[in-house]
Amino acid sequence: MLSGCSLTVPLLVFSGNGEDVYKGTATGYLDGSGKIQFSGTKFDVKCTGSFQYQRTGFQGWGTGTAECSDGTTANYKFDSATSSKGSGSGEDSKGRFFFFAYGYKESVARILFEKAAGYRLPKFGPELIPPEIIIDRTFSLKENSTTQEIIEKVLPQTVVIKAGKKSGTGFVIDGKEIIITNSHVVGLKDNVDIAYSDNTSTTGSVIGRSSTIDIALIKTYKPKILENPAPFCYGGNPQIGEDVIAIGNPIGLGTTITKGIVSGLRGNGIKKQIQTDTPVNPGNSGGPLVNNKGEIIGIVTSKIGAIGIEKIAFAIPTQEAIDFMQIKVNSISPDKEITDCGNEIKKNKSLINWIWIFKGEIFFKLLSVVLGVILLFVVIKSRFNK
Repeated sequence: MLSGCSLTVPLLVFSGNGEDVYKGTATGYLDGSGKIQFSGTKFDVKCTGSFQYQRTGFQGWGTGTAECSDGTTANYKFDSATSSKGSGSGEDSKGRFFFFAYGYKESVARILFEKAAGYRLPKFGPELIPPEIIIDRTFSLKENSTTQEIIEKVLPQTVVIKAGKKSGTGFVIDGKEIIITNSHVVGLKDNVDIAYSDNTSTTGSVIGRSSTIDIALIKTYKPKILENPAPFCYGGNPQIGEDVIAIGNPIGLGTTITKGIVSGLRGNGIKKQIQTDTPVNPGNSGGPLVNNKGEIIGIVTSKIGAIGIEKIAFAIPTQEAIDFMQIKVNSISPDKEITDCGNEIKKNKSLINWIWIFKGEIFFKLLSVVLGVILLFVVIKSRFNK
């Protein structure tokens, strides 16, 4: 829109991985200055800024800044510009990629964003249907187990995955050789390196992969038998507000444990996701999200990082991942005491032993009473017979 000595055009802004598109306007003036304003379409955040540019004919270039209502700031430069169309990029104060385009349709602007973002965005390999996989259920811990008990249960099956220069997390799901993780963790690779928490390592081949649900399956070349693997949640949804723990390898720092709660459940079917405020970072992807009974309820998949968005992470529910990858789960006896996730609750052996001891004491007391009565009867009868 041309008004006096200024020109106003529609503006589109993408931040982070492009989870939200921010919409607004850019207004340029003849003196080489300009103003921008934009706001989120999914999240409540408003931004304003300014820029300076130069023109040679119909071409232009320049730099600018932006400041948003959540405290985020950004610096950017024009990569290409005319009076009616242009784009540019930069970085915000949280280190996230910042991209803008004006005069373009949203679909075209997103293509430009993805091209400019390049390696910063996750890569997905070709779809791969896995062979038949059958897994067994295992015992859960008692409710409200301590963090240490949960870590001791889950950590041995949590692994670090290295796919070229990229790294992420995964966990053994069958107790020996099948690892589940995110598809974007393995990327385009067919073979990856695996490191366990006890510092042993092996390699594995990708046997299943889907970008639709962002899940991949890896079979290790050297199986590792786990004596007491953590159970997975298959049969129920997590409760909003329940405590959870994420185990991962963020930013290559080694195994890290973070705690939070289930903030919500989003979507349906294969699009269902667990929302959590548990702190996660690059490298946590593919790791287990665990409840207070040591049951793996989800596979950490991403953290939304963009202007106006903080402390929001998501995990794919294990049941949706298992079903989508056509993994078969062996059932357990219906007369067992099970959790909401469908796993048998492991009894306290010491308690059971005391119960049996207690029962044994009662039995012997009753037996001694009965024998005493019989003996008394025999004595009385023998006296009467005299």
